[in-house]
Amino acid sequence: MSINTAKPSKLKPVREQEKEEEKETGPFIPSDVLTSFLEGKLTLKEAARVHRVSRRHLWSEYGLERYRINVWARENVDGGFCDSNHIVRSFFLYYDQELSILTDKTL
Repeated sequence: MSINTAKPSKLKPVREQEKEEEKETGPFIPSDVLTSFLEGKLTLKEAARVHRVSRRHLWSEYGLERYRINVWARENVDGGFCDSNHIVRSFFLYYDQELSILTDKTL
C-alpha cells in the first residue's frame, strides 16, 4: 500500500487567475462613462462582435488618470477547432475623475 505524499499544488486554475486579474483595484473609469465613449467609437459591425472590454489603469498625474482600453471580439472560424479571439480596437485615454470627462489620446 502506497501513501500519496505529494504536496498540493499552490497554482490556481487558469479561470480563477483570470477572475482575479479582472477585479478592479485602484482608480477606474465608471462603466456608464466608458460605454457612452465606446458607442461613439465602434462601428455596428464591431459592436456586434464584442466579446469583452478590458481596461487597465496605467498611471495618474496632474489630476488625470491614464488608461489602456482593449475591445476584444470573438469570431467563428470556418473549419476551425475553436473561435478566434482578438483585439479589434485599442484606445489610450485620459480620464478626469472630477469632471467625468474621457479624452481620447490614441495615435
